[in-house]
Amino acid sequence: PSAPPSSTPPSPPSPPLRTHTHITTTTTTTTRQVGDVIVVVARNALPYPVSVHPHGVQYGKSAEGAPYADGSSPAEKMDDSIAPNGTHTYTWCVPESAGPGAGDGSSVVWLYHDHVHETNGTNGGLVGPIIITATGASMTDGSARPADVDKEFVLLFAALNENAALQTEENIAARLPDFDGNNASLPVATRVALTRQMRVYDSLFKDSMRKRAINGKLQCSLDGLSWAVGEKVRLHLLAVGDEELHAPLLDGHTFVHHGQRTAAVGLMASTMKSVDLVSSTAGTSLLRSGSRTGVSRGMAALAHVTPPSTPPPLRFGGEERTYYIAADEVQWDFMPHGENMCAKHTTADSRHAMPVREGAGGLPGTPAGFNGWETNFANGVESEFSLYTDPHAAPHRIGTTYVMALFREYDNEKFELLKHGIKSRGNEASLHLGLQGPVLRAKPGEVIKVVLRNRLRFACNFVISGLSPEGGAADQRPIAPGEVRTLRFVVDATAGPTARDTTDTVAFHYTSDFYAAAVGQAVYNQAHGLPTTAAPGPFADYASGLFGALIVTRGSASHYSDLQPKDVNREFVLFMGILDLNKSPYLDLNIAQFASSPESVDKTDPDFKESNRMHSINGRIYCNLEGLSTLYSRSARWYVFSLGADDAMASPRWSGHAALVHGARVAAPLLQPGMGVVADIDHSNKGVWLLADQTQAHVRAGAAAIFVVNEKITEMCPMAPWSSC
Repeated sequence: PSAPPSSTPPSPPSPPLRTHTHITTTTTTTTRQVGDVIVVVARNALPYPVSVHPHGVQYGKSAEGAPYADGSSPAEKMDDSIAPNGTHTYTWCVPESAGPGAGDGSSVVWLYHDHVHETNGTNGGLVGPIIITATGASMTDGSARPADVDKEFVLLFAALNENAALQTEENIAARLPDFDGNNASLPVATRVALTRQMRVYDSLFKDSMRKRAINGKLQCSLDGLSWAVGEKVRLHLLAVGDEELHAPLLDGHTFVHHGQRTAAVGLMASTMKSVDLVSSTAGTSLLRSGSRTGVSRGMAALAHVTPPSTPPPLRFGGEERTYYIAADEVQWDFMPHGENMCAKHTTADSRHAMPVREGAGGLPGTPAGFNGWETNFANGVESEFSLYTDPHAAPHRIGTTYVMALFREYDNEKFELLKHGIKSRGNEASLHLGLQGPVLRAKPGEVIKVVLRNRLRFACNFVISGLSPEGGAADQRPIAPGEVRTLRFVVDATAGPTARDTTDTVAFHYTSDFYAAAVGQAVYNQAHGLPTTAAPGPFADYASGLFGALIVTRGSASHYSDLQPKDVNREFVLFMGILDLNKSPYLDLNIAQFASSPESVDKTDPDFKESNRMHSINGRIYCNLEGLSTLYSRSARWYVFSLGADDAMASPRWSGHAALVHGARVAAPLLQPGMGVVADIDHSNKGVWLLADQTQAHVRAGAAAIFVVNEKITEMCPMAPWSSC
């Protein structure tokens, strides 16, 4: 119901609204249950008009807090904007539709925020959470907290743009004393022009003002994230902002979202999700964005897990599966066939405008892109196929062959002979894995033992998303060149499929991870009384090629002896997104070894940098990936992951087929960087088909492959030497 504007605030609700040390930007947390009425008395202490606009709950026109042409009366418009030093009383109802749905946990989260200047207000910090608990699911102390949860945390992942905040002008005036725009001796018009020029045209200033933060805190400076082993923890995840994507990851942990197991959930502007987790081991874990853009700019925090009050049962004792893995340097060709193998199956290319430099040229007969656009250096038009594949184009580039790092499996601890045989990479079923490391397998109750040898010239490590090593974060510190380290990962119930998972398997990615290495080194130094060290030096991570997958299968009745699931006939593992080889420590080596004219390479040139961003599937571009084949009427399970920066979102589509994801039929699942998805497909459509990323920029750059559905053999030749079919 609508509440008339009131100059006399009613009594505050009881109990008082909660505050937490981990909540900074996200102001006050409002927790209520279905059936309640929320009364908010808002006082504006700012010099700007603001409002309070909620999501999810119900309200009348006098409590909406959003100014737009809705035809409401002047009295009903008083909620639209609260003047400086003014107050307004908002009354919101909490019907059943505002509470948890059938697939949710016992509580859900909504946003409230300023809507007078929505962009400026949210970037300035005017945003907060509303937590709604289901009827009958709350504590008996009147707090409305869910009774089945031990700890709750509200986390806002946002690239807060301080250049678009309400307080930008004040911050510039107060914090940039040497800026000419603050020089009082200059005319006001000149100072205004200088300020505008900096805010609009200075790219470095604008980038510095975009704070990729968790609850408004950068670089692990957020306090208050602490809980004990065995406690059920609920994270209420929020996001506001522009086009940035966030996929929160908590090292060593999995989330349960809508009853299903995952290592990361996707967030974008105005996203609200609640996930549950239970920690199995004590220690420090890194919480961060799955996007390289976010974590590299500071979107990270530390969570501290304390030992339980009573010692838990020993976690070790199940079967131990041992993998001997080396990080090896290899020469890798993203396009080994030397041509676009899917040119006849798609028309997804466009012309790429390029700067023409002195001496620019190209090999005669440079291949055209998907739809036939030829490179024409005379008018500055280059096909995107040429951009990503031609080392002779201008500016001079590397091409498609690079020195990279791969995780490779060996027979034993001597690391002399690559794993061979039917269970190795040397079989038809594994041909499609391409650049990936070995596929790890386990079931709950087992231990994964990885003996890792670093044969690179740079440090690396081994981090499995969703699992914590026996030695905690310290085991994820950098592994020096030549070093061998043994890591043990317990696969307990928190890593396996839940009762509500629609498949008998879940999958997680593993990588070499710079940020986990930095945290691991800090934890190790602290435990051993060593001085604090700087961040790791040159480091080979997934941008160098170090990544792979772990598949966890449900109990023994659902899989064969080798842990292959029984509910599908075939499995495929795909890594999509963007491998940014500009971030690889091998960049200079690759320029010297593979660029047609190394001395002419300009590493700052935008086209050169883009040419090294490989929009690949398992390390292959333009349908050069082999091994994607199955039989007609057989079911296949596709494990698809995305790695990269904000623009590395992936949306794979299997032409002629539809996928089943979390029990729902989809044409193309959406993956944000750091996420994975399990898609089941019944391949009942014979023929040669295109698998392509539906993000047009990616498929134009080569993110496509061919998969084949073959006819089954239904008639055998007679068993006689003179017979023929």
